[in-house]
Amino acid sequence: MLERIVLKNFQKHESLDLCFDEGFNLITGHNGWGKSAILRAIQWVTTNDGDSKSFRRTYLDSDGNRKVSTETSVTLYIDGQVIERVYSSSKNEYYLNGVKLTGFGRGVPEPVKELCKMQIGVMQMDIVDRIFELVDKQYPEQRDFASRIGVVPSVVSAWR
Repeated sequence: MLERIVLKNFQKHESLDLCFDEGFNLITGHNGWGKSAILRAIQWVTTNDGDSKSFRRTYLDSDGNRKVSTETSVTLYIDGQVIERVYSSSKNEYYLNGVKLTGFGRGVPEPVKELCKMQIGVMQMDIVDRIFELVDKQYPEQRDFASRIGVVPSVVSAWR
């Protein structure tokens, strides 16, 4: 089961640490809050899909100049194991429980595939993104209520 995800400089998120309960977890938020980014982060680690450069966080510095983060990382805690993916201009690395994995080329290291025991396809991600859009557009009262009671921003299903 996905127990926790930690994002550093991933798209909208400078730093995000989410813990999941067993079963279904609800995260809601307005457009642009980074709900889909959480799912893209999971997809990036588990399938190596996407352009790693596009996942780096873009922000404005104190002078109003546009900057791009130098390093992006996503850490997944699954069934007591820790998978980390780190990307910068000089590295593209996977770690499992702190040990660097090598020899995976453009794919995903075998130990990561085995641990995840799942595939999140691009089509599935598109469907999830459409669900987010529908909830945001068709059920604004529920979204606003969830925001008021402190539910965090997106819908993520914990898996076994």
